Amino acid sequence: MSRTLRRRIVITGIGVIAPNGLTLDTFWDSLCKGTATAGPVTRFDASAMHSKLACEITGFDATLFIEPAKAKRYDLSILYAIAAAKSAVADAGLDLSREDMDRFGVVEGTTVSGLGNTLREHTKFIEKGYKSIQPTRLVNASCGGGASEISIELGARCQATTITTACSAGNDALGYAARTIRDDLADIMIAGACEAPIVDGYYAIFSAAGVMSRNNENPKKAMRPFDKDRDGLVLGEGAGFLILEELSHALARGARAECRCPPPRLDPPRGEGTAARNGACVSGRRDSDRHGRLHQCPRFGYRAE
Repeated sequence: MSRTLRRRIVITGIGVIAPNGLTLDTFWDSLCKGTATAGPVTRFDASAMHSKLACEITGFDATLFIEPAKAKRYDLSILYAIAAAKSAVADAGLDLSREDMDRFGVVEGTTVSGLGNTLREHTKFIEKGYKSIQPTRLVNASCGGGASEISIELGARCQATTITTACSAGNDALGYAARTIRDDLADIMIAGACEAPIVDGYYAIFSAAGVMSRNNENPKKAMRPFDKDRDGLVLGEGAGFLILEELSHALARGARAECRCPPPRLDPPRGEGTAARNGACVSGRRDSDRHGRLHQCPRFGYRAE
């Protein structure tokens, strides 16, 4: 067996910023209680749109995670990403001053990244002209902004990669990070996704397309994907990042493992495709006893196998 196949991977830290929780504990508690967070859009006037609901994050203070000057400059998606990433590092108990940061990388999944800043600067350009544009806002609005800023904030030097594969971007980021560790290119990877799409121009597209719920009078019941009377999705925002770590590295520093990623499949059933093979390490699905599974998290009351 090659060395890369012997490199086992565990998840040692979790960080989340979401409408239903700004900390991991509150997020998990709200999930267990089935707390709904959908409500009327407050970021802009949606009165003329068919859909008027969103799951917005409230009470978020970016200055708890980043300097105030940077907090004013960055798009919400990047601020959410930095906050979730730093929360994951803290949850993992990592002392970055003792780590080889050339072996620490970042993979971020996103679809629109800093779209809010882009649209705002475009509006300023149309209304006030060229001299009103703030270059720093547009630079960090690029799709690579989140991964880059996380790397800068943490000092990670292995890589800063952004994956933009729409709804699967977060899962793809985890698979990419796991493969990076398995290929012995890194010992620690922070991977996840961030999004802040509740912006007037973008929201309007979803509303006009008819894919969002119009249950505006009953927002807490609007998001019901498994109901026969469902009428669409509710747009939300937030970020979630995990610390993926090579097992021996985690054991050497006495880390708590939340779960582990199974080894890559060597003989996937015909027809599943490359994407299914690449994502197998994060699917949590039992393919066979021989391939194992993503162990469930004992920290929150689940049984690890």
